[in-house]
Amino acid sequence: MRGPITLWFGRSSGAWLAVLLLSATSTVRGERVIYVYAAAAGTNDGTSWGDAFADLQDALDDARTSGGCPCEIWVAAGTYKPDRGTGDQTLAFELANNIGVYGGFAGFEECREQRDRMVNETILSGDLAGDDDPQPVPATACCKTEIIGGTGYVECDDVECKAIVVAVDPGCATMWRPHCVQYAIELCCEKCRPTRCDNTYNVVRAIDTDSTPILDGLTIEGGEAISEQNSSGAGLDAWYSSLTVSRCAFRRNNAWDGAGVSIFSGEPTITESVFTENGGTFTWPFALSAQAWSPDLVTITNCTFRDNHGGGIWVLNGAKVENCRFLRNAGTGLLLSAWVSEDVIGCTFAGNTYSGLSAGGYVRVINCNFFGNFNPYSAGGMRGGYGGATLINCVFAGNRAGRDSYVGDGGAFLGSGFGVDRFINCTIVGNSATRWVGGISAHAVKNCILWGNTDDSGSTQHAQLAALRVDYSIVQGWDGSTPGTATTSIDPLLMDPIGPDGITGTEDDDLRLSPGSPAINAADPNATGLLTTDLDGHARVLCGRADIGAYEFGIGDFNCDQQVDLTDFAIWPACMTDPRPSAIRPGCEAFDFNADGDIDLSDVAAFERVFAAP
Repeated sequence: MRGPITLWFGRSSGAWLAVLLLSATSTVRGERVIYVYAAAAGTNDGTSWGDAFADLQDALDDARTSGGCPCEIWVAAGTYKPDRGTGDQTLAFELANNIGVYGGFAGFEECREQRDRMVNETILSGDLAGDDDPQPVPATACCKTEIIGGTGYVECDDVECKAIVVAVDPGCATMWRPHCVQYAIELCCEKCRPTRCDNTYNVVRAIDTDSTPILDGLTIEGGEAISEQNSSGAGLDAWYSSLTVSRCAFRRNNAWDGAGVSIFSGEPTITESVFTENGGTFTWPFALSAQAWSPDLVTITNCTFRDNHGGGIWVLNGAKVENCRFLRNAGTGLLLSAWVSEDVIGCTFAGNTYSGLSAGGYVRVINCNFFGNFNPYSAGGMRGGYGGATLINCVFAGNRAGRDSYVGDGGAFLGSGFGVDRFINCTIVGNSATRWVGGISAHAVKNCILWGNTDDSGSTQHAQLAALRVDYSIVQGWDGSTPGTATTSIDPLLMDPIGPDGITGTEDDDLRLSPGSPAINAADPNATGLLTTDLDGHARVLCGRADIGAYEFGIGDFNCDQQVDLTDFAIWPACMTDPRPSAIRPGCEAFDFNADGDIDLSDVAAFERVFAAP
């Protein structure tokens, strides 16, 4: 069987030659492959696509019992359910050590690189009856959790459901409190969740495994862990496991805890995956929850948490969260409850309810964007933890605290009042609070722009920030009442603060500096302690001195005259690097348009987009 193509590169007489060789193995690591294809009509022994297992459970059984692993299970497009057709809700696809499960195949591939996960969707489904309604209409108000009326609670209008709940908790007979609603959602399933009562509890489980199990290229949906016996990880329930999940989608799973994925202990890695619409009409769990009572580290990178009915991620103890997007979740985008130090790097928080990010202990937030997040009480953008926070190269725009009858403080950021909060090279624009500080409350602010933030005082200095010291910054309404050095109130001349859609606090806002901005070359002249790059990944110091704000001006402006023109382009050839990636020559950083660490022809196209002839 022919395997993947391997490229060997050599250099001869100054020319680059590519030699194509065909490898003799069928997989990247030479592991045994077990095939699964629901439409296979052969012997169903998993030895080829034609003789593939029709049921993923059969492949997992074979992998666990044959002794032929490490192995990979390749699953062709289709829908696979864990109950073997029995309707047994307790069954799940059980992972084990040395087994990788890969989806996205059409049923002919000879190597994993040939698959197309987007075209050949492989679904692991807990919807055993195939009748799920994502938003089932309840048959009784007993399931509703809204706070209404003089008592503050709904009343149960269904005699049968109320009797079932009261039998468990007699106190629910006198007042239908929120915990009574939770009982109703679990015990009166046909009235509260009429199309999901027969769903499997967990679609996938990983229990007591090491780091070798892999889930890759799969869509996992329809798990329903709403019971006293099984209440977590409807999509994936991982206990004491350090598995890897990559390029997967978790959608429309529902549980009391960790609707998409629940992790208890272990050091799993979750990467390049999407979590969407997890949680239900009457439950608001986080799409992913990770908790451990030891300093285990969960690594979550390049993932998207979008439109979930609760929050995005809740982590107790250590986590590394990098390059993730938290969009329009009906809860906190990322909640870090740990008292340990944690880093959040390169993330975007947009349109989340109850804050984009909330921290417990000390947290460093680097190269992150906060757009249009909301909290009815405080800290629309981010809530700082008891250990304090350091924010570097971050943008806060259009975040809100408070509305209508709710009084809110700290539109962009509000600290806990215990730790020390520092802002360095951040841009904080157009945030609002109904009461106090539309911008940020912090101890130390340096090289930052605060503009257009409002609270009940209007857009004064005190609406922009409450701080103990402010240095080398631009603050609207600055009156000098706060100690600091070289801070002014001159308009920073941002490129396009409202973006093409005309709305502050959306991702199309361009908060970079325009030519002539007073923020250019105006940051603290001592660059010690600054990051080497800005929010775009470009060099932080161009033209001899750092700029104020999250973005550095001057890409393409080699001669530092705040124009990109033919004079700059004339210097370009001397700055070009070798065809292989190599270090940028000192002084040439302005030509690294795509921020990839070298200067080559790929930067020319970017130069042309911003080029302006004199």
